[in-house]
Amino acid sequence: LQYNQTIRVPADKFDILLTKIESLALKVENKNISTEDVTEEFIDVDARLSTKKELETRYLEILKQAKTVEEIISVESQIANVRSEIESMQGRLEYLKNQVSLSTVNVSYYETLSTD
Repeated sequence: LQYNQTIRVPADKFDILLTKIESLALKVENKNISTEDVTEEFIDVDARLSTKKELETRYLEILKQAKTVEEIISVESQIANVRSEIESMQGRLEYLKNQVSLSTVNVSYYETLSTD
């Protein structure tokens, strides 16, 4: 029988978990550790988020000056679009923060059944 598990563990506990898992194994056949640096993407999304927030602030100022219903509707539409982009970027930043703070461990293990 073969089993597969995915474990999310705080990054600072990764080595402890790995050591514990290895100590439970009779034999470790394969171990592959890889990392992914998300720093560049985080910085990029964070910068774009700041720009979108500034744009939203400018639209809100423009909305205060709108005089006709058409102007108000047009500016509110732009605000809604920017707000949607801001929320999407904030979600991406939260995802990236989560990826950094938690490590993912994929474990496959099996037991050999006797054929009595």
